[in-house]
Amino acid sequence: MQGTIHQWKWRWKRHVKWRWKRHVLDLTETQQLQQCINYLKQIHISSGKDQWQWTRDSTGIFTVSSMKAALTSTPARNNFILQWNGWVPIKVNIFGWRAEKERITTSLALSSRGVHLESHACPLCGDYMETTEHLLVSCSVARLVWQFISSWCHIPPLYVFSVKDLLEAHKSINGLTIKKKAIQAIVLTACWKIWVTRNEKVFDGKSVNITKLMQDIKSLGFLWVKNRSSRHGISWTDWCDMSL
Repeated sequence: MQGTIHQWKWRWKRHVKWRWKRHVLDLTETQQLQQCINYLKQIHISSGKDQWQWTRDSTGIFTVSSMKAALTSTPARNNFILQWNGWVPIKVNIFGWRAEKERITTSLALSSRGVHLESHACPLCGDYMETTEHLLVSCSVARLVWQFISSWCHIPPLYVFSVKDLLEAHKSINGLTIKKKAIQAIVLTACWKIWVTRNEKVFDGKSVNITKLMQDIKSLGFLWVKNRSSRHGISWTDWCDMSL
């Protein structure tokens, strides 16, 4: 068996010929092909059995302690941990988490991944490049939404400079814990609806109706909080007056 493997290795190195379906088109493909060939030349086939090996430990054996050491040695981008809110659906919490991590598919994010776009302008205002921070924080549409929420919920104006500030705004509000949780749910709902409105403009060509956007945030927030929290008896009047 070992002799057969060595013969195969010898034949592979000396007799394998490439058969391409099409010719190489440009210099980039030529360089990539040469790189691939160089990688293949480095392959050494042994007669032993294949086995899994944990490269994070010198023994090659996986252990929980080695995994913990690997995780703790990896520098984190920041120390922010999103406080989950059970009054809104999981998808809305996940969106908030992804937005803070800059993992939503804005024009800038798509462009950085090599996706060609006709325009990188914000679909809502059209004035600046669309980034996560611009879309949810500094866009003129977003600023109107946060002004509306401040007035409706009887809280100081939401002066925020990042998505992280936005997701933590409820912590600085004076009042009962239940109101803080409601404000957090409203902020997450607003972020979600801004994103939905953006997608409707990009993919369906719908015009941006700011009044409808604000009404949807209020009504959707009421629907979620009333049915997902313990306050099932809350009325629409109480919700509109923010009398929690």
